[in-house]
Amino acid sequence: MEKDPRLGFLGILYVSRRAIIGEDFLSHLDKVRFVVKANNLTSNQSKSIEKMVISRHIPMDDSFTSAELGNALGHDEINFIGIVDKKAALAYVSKSLKGAKHEEK
Repeated sequence: MEKDPRLGFLGILYVSRRAIIGEDFLSHLDKVRFVVKANNLTSNQSKSIEKMVISRHIPMDDSFTSAELGNALGHDEINFIGIVDKKAALAYVSKSLKGAKHEEK
């Protein structure tokens, strides 16, 4: 199975501090430009965080599981990744659209 390039990109953003997780994500939600959330959320806390993101009209992608997101950033599991840099968020969306075009062909 080929690894999605967006996961590697998220890892680079995390190392360069343009993507945040955990407590940083919650405390700096006003600075987040784009959210990548796990598509296998089950806890009520995760669902309430998702509602907070939706209420702030922050765009979201849910293409990956929490294990895939965690693996990309060197953790066990991650439910939410917030991209705080506007250019990085646009680049992530651009990579997502390129992937969708390849799947259609």
